Amino acid sequence: MVIDRRTIRTQAAIETGFIEVLSQKPLNKITVLELTEQINIGRGTFYSHYKDLFDLYNRIMQETTRTLSRLFDENYPDPGTDSYEFFANQMITYVDEHRKLFTSLMHNDLGANLRFNSRKC
Repeated sequence: MVIDRRTIRTQAAIETGFIEVLSQKPLNKITVLELTEQINIGRGTFYSHYKDLFDLYNRIMQETTRTLSRLFDENYPDPGTDSYEFFANQMITYVDEHRKLFTSLMHNDLGANLRFNSRKC
């Protein structure tokens, strides 16, 4: 399926705006109205791309996990290799380039609850 440029730009704007708002407050305190006003789109536009804020959050998490997994698979040194420098640099560079996302996720109440719940399992 081919996605047109407008869709890609709109989704990128929504994700960027969401990460910005998420850096300021917990997910459960963010509203679709607040997000759409911040990035200057209509609520209908948001809902044409995502079911709700949790759907948006989950998609961002899935994409981030896929990218980290791909980077890991492509750059992890072969057995017997003594140097992990290139691998470490690739991973650190990705995290640094997406610093706002990782900071928002680590400081978000939802993230704390997920870590807490995973310890119970």
